[in-house]
Amino acid sequence: MLIKISRLFRLSVGGGLLAIGTWVAVPPLITTTGIDAVVNAPLMVLRSPIEGRIDSHAAPGSLVERGAPLFTVVNERLNQSLINELSTERDTLVRRIAALERQNGELEAMRSELQERARAHRAASLTRLDGRIAEAEARLRLNRAIVTEQKAELRRTTELRTGGHASVARLEQAEAATARAVEEVAQAEAALQQLRSEKAALSDGVLLGDGQNDVAYSQQRSDEIVLRQQDI
Repeated sequence: MLIKISRLFRLSVGGGLLAIGTWVAVPPLITTTGIDAVVNAPLMVLRSPIEGRIDSHAAPGSLVERGAPLFTVVNERLNQSLINELSTERDTLVRRIAALERQNGELEAMRSELQERARAHRAASLTRLDGRIAEAEARLRLNRAIVTEQKAELRRTTELRTGGHASVARLEQAEAATARAVEEVAQAEAALQQLRSEKAALSDGVLLGDGQNDVAYSQQRSDEIVLRQQDI
């Protein structure tokens, strides 16, 4: 019994050694190894923007994540003068941007103040125009009342002249007074219309009148600041 077990063990060991020898010896016999080969996988040519050596790289055949660097090119003889120049220019621009941002903030605060002054000026001007319009309307009502009175006087004078109880001079005076009253009504209506036009223009931010600009001085300064901010 022991002899049979020993024989089986020796046969198993021998068969294993034979299988290992076959696995090692047979592949070189059926395959060809050489320096000439054809790569049928997709190829991509990479060109380095600078000269140098590859300092570190991913292992061939290894998986890399998207965006991960494949290798690093190092050139110890690279001229650093351009980099230093660009770094200095960058620092200068950063300081310049900070200064412009501060200046823009100051201009924005000034523009807000000027706009508030422009609104106050417009409100005061509208109030003043409302007062002048009220005066012009009262004057127009007075002139119209005078015209009514003068026309009534002219009718009475004309009737008296027809009956021979009034002189020609008195009739002429009544006619002239009536014509003068009608003219004053026309002038009052024109003045009132002009004031209303000024109010409508002022509501839109435009100033009308002799010796005035189209907008207030504070609004002009605000517009200049907007132009400076656009330049910044």
